[in-house]
Formats: sequence, structure tokens, C-alpha cells
Amino acid sequence: MINQEIQDFCEKWIEKAKAYSNDNLQDVFDKFFTLFVVYNRLYVEATFRMSNKGEINIQNRNSFPDSQAAKNYVIQYLNSNTINNAFNVDENCTHAIERLKVIIRDQEFNIKLNMVTGFPEREKDLELLTKLEANHTDRKIKAIADFIYSIRCNVFHAQKGYVQNQVNVLNPVNTILMKLIDLLFDKLKNE
Repeated sequence: MINQEIQDFCEKWIEKAKAYSNDNLQDVFDKFFTLFVVYNRLYVEATFRMSNKGEINIQNRNSFPDSQAAKNYVIQYLNSNTINNAFNVDENCTHAIERLKVIIRDQEFNIKLNMVTGFPEREKDLELLTKLEANHTDRKIKAIADFIYSIRCNVFHAQKGYVQNQVNVLNPVNTILMKLIDLLFDKLKNE
């Protein structure tokens, strides 16, 4: 069961995200920011629940393990097979995942950037592509979460330009992010 405050918060932000256009650059960015706020709130809740059950250990830390929670704990909490099945039955998600692969393969965007210089790290992008194309479900789902988190880091921290073709990377990410939010929200509400 999720507390009412978290439920109201998430529902309000999800409605806000749904109101944005998928064509306008500003709207697509705003949709990503809005969805990531919800995703963050939900994966934090899932992480604390897992910690309280002894499934993970986040004690004796100086800060919350944000990257680990967004890319790994959420998958552990939901189960990679559950996520994969949800993606596979949603045509929008399957198309979005294929777009992520094309984006890396065709170098439409640089996903992995050096944390200090901001320069592209093509080898890491190709490693991410290999994981996205893997037959191993857990590896593939973690790669999708890693892709989303990398976009979050690029948008929040990097010095990226603001150009219309970024719609082409943010729209598929938003589609997948919304599905992850739905899965997390449902499990947290019903547990």
C-alpha cells in the first residue's frame, strides 16, 4: 500500500505529463522532466521498501544510491521478466526500444558522456547497444534503465544544446519511462 500523499503527488504529476505535446520541443523536455520526477519518487519508495525487507542494504551510506536505485533496484523490485513482458505487449514500447537501438547504432545522439568533460564516449554507447540487443532479459532491461538514466544525467547536468531533433530521443524515452512508472505505481499501490 502506498500512502495517500505519494499517490496524490504521483497522480498529479502523471496528469501534468500527459498534457504535454509529443511534437513541441519544450513540451517533450517538460514531459521528460515531469515523468522523471514521478519515476524518482517511486524508485525511492521501492528502494526503501526493499531495504526495510532486507532485500538490499543501503545502510551506512552518506547519500541515497540514486543511480543504483534508478538502474538496478527498480528492476530487482519489479522483476526484469515482468518489465520485459509489459514492454512486449505494448506496441509503443517495442517501437520505442527499437528506436533506442537505432539512436545508438546510427549515432543520432551520444548517450554516454564523460562526466567531467562532457565529451561522447562511443565505446560505452556501443557497450550499451550490445546490452540492449542481448537475449538475456535482465541485461536488456537494465540497459533500458541505464539509457533512461543517462538521458536524465545529460539533460540535468550536461551542457547540451536545445534543438528540435532532441524530440527524436526524448519521445521514445518518455514512452518507456511512462510504462515503468505504471508498473512501479501499480506494484507499490497493491503491495
